[in-house]
Amino acid sequence: WRSEVKDLYLIAEIRSFDNKGFAKLRLFVRDIESFDKIKEIYLEISGNYKKLKVEDVKIKRGSAYLKFLGFDDDDDYEVLLNRKIYLNKKSLRQLVNKEFFAQDLMDCDVVYKGKVIGYISEVLSLKASDVLTIKKNDGKELMIPFVSDFVKKVDLKKKEVILTDRDLIFYDEDWRNFGCSGIINEYD
Repeated sequence: WRSEVKDLYLIAEIRSFDNKGFAKLRLFVRDIESFDKIKEIYLEISGNYKKLKVEDVKIKRGSAYLKFLGFDDDDDYEVLLNRKIYLNKKSLRQLVNKEFFAQDLMDCDVVYKGKVIGYISEVLSLKASDVLTIKKNDGKELMIPFVSDFVKKVDLKKKEVILTDRDLIFYDEDWRNFGCSGIINEYD
């Protein structure tokens, strides 16, 4: 989720191509309807960002597909496969109250019951809700849904996310051995 260029935001990754040259995307954003407005994207190639023009966009069955201008054969597609797609912040839609770009949440301190328990290391975009992965101070990971039941406040100026005082669901590194998740009643 990190971009070395401040104004570029990670939105997707190229997963495959169809027989008409459209790239099927793995999306890191929920706002699929706004994809039809995309005119240009940036790809990260060897640490540099290359601008590509978007020739056409298809949205079908909850997936987004992009066709890039000047990319017309299998050799062209091979170069793009598994590349991450970024948009300039100016190209992103305006956020409404209590909406955040996942990238802006990265590295925010996480406060639980008045104590900093770690920082956000990843934001997963799942069907039910986004999930914050928190790297705790003790090195373990904690995963919580990004919903008001768990998140009280986000302060991007202070780079902190304040959690509610309710019990937190977490996944211990051995949770698969038990076939369930654990519950943390208080921060250790």
